[in-house]
Amino acid sequence: MSLKSELIFYSKLCYNKGFVAAYDGNISVRIRKDVKAVVHSHPKFAPAFAAAGIALVKPVYPVIYLILGKIPLAKYAAPSTDEVPQSVSAYVKDHNAILLANHGLVTYGMTIVEAYYLTEKVEQFAEISFYTRSLGGEKQLTKSQLAKPGKLKINK
Repeated sequence: MSLKSELIFYSKLCYNKGFVAAYDGNISVRIRKDVKAVVHSHPKFAPAFAAAGIALVKPVYPVIYLILGKIPLAKYAAPSTDEVPQSVSAYVKDHNAILLANHGLVTYGMTIVEAYYLTEKVEQFAEISFYTRSLGGEKQLTKSQLAKPGKLKINK
């Protein structure tokens, strides 16, 4: 699939999954060493945590925690301004997903496919976290539980 076709396909998929509405969000391709694709979206659950000022940092769901680790919350930045890259700059090196305070979600990876799948996983984790908190709170995994061998990879 060509890069243009991938952009169109994953843009439509973001819309069909409800990760964007109307004209919000975007997908971009960059020519950098470790970040070549970025998905910025506004699904329902991840931005709810961002609007509440809550980062997704608890080790609860191993598929997320072992792939992404903590999902930090960047300070508020006015949309479409230079404040946005400044607000995420401290997290880009160590994280592939960042909640944007009172805004949305940004994920990035080596390909559009990777960045998109990370968007799906973060939104799934945010939804699970939301429902779990309504049931009394998450039961966090221990360091020994997280240290068990296993390899998790995103299908690319």
